[in-house]
Order: sequence, then C-alpha cells, then structure tokens
Amino acid sequence: MRTAQLRAAQGELVHAGKMAALGQMSAGVVHELNQPLTAMRNLSDSASILLDQDRFDDVRGNLHRIRGMVDRLGLLTSQLKIFAHKSELPCVPVQLAHSVADAQFIVAEALNKHGVAIEVDLQPAMVSVMAEEAALGSVLVNLVKNSIDAMQEAPLRTLRLEARSQDGRVTLTVSDTGPGIHSDILPRLFEPFVTSKPEGAGLGLGLVISAQLVRAMDGTLRASNRKEGGACFAFELPAAITAIPKE
Repeated sequence: MRTAQLRAAQGELVHAGKMAALGQMSAGVVHELNQPLTAMRNLSDSASILLDQDRFDDVRGNLHRIRGMVDRLGLLTSQLKIFAHKSELPCVPVQLAHSVADAQFIVAEALNKHGVAIEVDLQPAMVSVMAEEAALGSVLVNLVKNSIDAMQEAPLRTLRLEARSQDGRVTLTVSDTGPGIHSDILPRLFEPFVTSKPEGAGLGLGLVISAQLVRAMDGTLRASNRKEGGACFAFELPAAITAIPKE
C-alpha cells in the first residue's frame, strides 16, 4: 500500500512539473500561435479579393499555404496535449528490441531517403525496461528523427543505437555522425522552443516532451557531443526484473 501511495505521489509531482513547465511555455506558445493565425487572416482576406478578380490559381495558392499553417498549428497543439497528459497507465516490462524495431520501421523511409546506415547493439539482446510502451516508442522515434535530420549534409551518415544494463538500470544511447549540437544550444537543449533547425522545420518541443516522458517513467535523458564528432542522446530507465526459472 505504501509503495502505491509513493507512486501516486510521484505521478502527481511529475504532472505538477508539467503544468509548471506549460506556464513557462505560455509566452512562446502565444507567439507560435499568433504568427500563423495572423498570416492565415491575411491570406483569407487576400483570397476574397483574388476571387473577385477571377485569379483562381492565386486563390488556390493561398489555400495551400493556409493548409500548411493549419498542419503546423495541429502539430503544436498535439505536442502540447501529449506533454500535458496525465498518464494513468502503469509502467510494464517492455523489450527494447521490439521498441527499436518499431522505431526503425517508422523511420525507414527517412533512412533510405537520406542514405543513413543504422547500427543496433543491445546487450543483452533481450534486455527489457520498465516503461510505457507508447511513450518509449515516442521518445525513440523523436531522437532517431532528430539524428537523421542532423546528418542530412554529413559525408558519413551512421545512426547507432546501443543499450547496456548495469545495477538495475538500462542506458540506451542514440548517436549520430552529424555536426553535433551547437555549444550555445547544448546547455538549453531541453528548454521549450530551443532548436537548431531552420525556422518552420521544428517547434523546439520534441526534446522537452521526450524528457518529460522519460522522467515520468523514472528515467533521465541527457545530451552530449561525441569526441569523434556527432551528437549523442542517452536515456536511462529502470531494468525490468525477469523471473529466474526454477530448476
């Protein structure tokens, strides 16, 4: 009973932390919403004038741009919804090999498109962690996609996922051969709306959400630059205790 109460209290603290972070994000969220909303208003006003002039191709172009902005707003609100969601599902044993395979399948097209080779080294091969399967998958896909994006201009494009188990914890690293993380961004990487991607290519919320999801699973997420070049993201989760078969 005491363990259940401690877990419930921990869940409340994590959720309270998310709400506090959302409060800190509010100014940035307003900015992110206002820009496309203002542009959409201008484009719709312009479309009315263009219609009166029978300039249908220009109207179609405006509608296409409005659709892109709606998609961007949808991405922002969906990420915020995930971030604020109070999870009620308990962590269960999840085999990392399955989660990694699922992530590979999801990003397969991007891997092929950008010529990225992927290496997977999980030791032991059947290592399992205590996690929410959907949340773990979301974090993995986000980290892998970020690495693929970072390597688009790199001469060597190799993505490596490596897992090691020690003292009841499992550390999974996602490393790449890209340019690494800018020194001015690295200390603030897990702050809302901090991103090195070009404007419009990323909202700077993916890593914030990933860090919160990992924290909610009693884990940690950190980033560093590799000595040999490229970035490395490492997240640690509790190892799943597997039953020892009786002889």
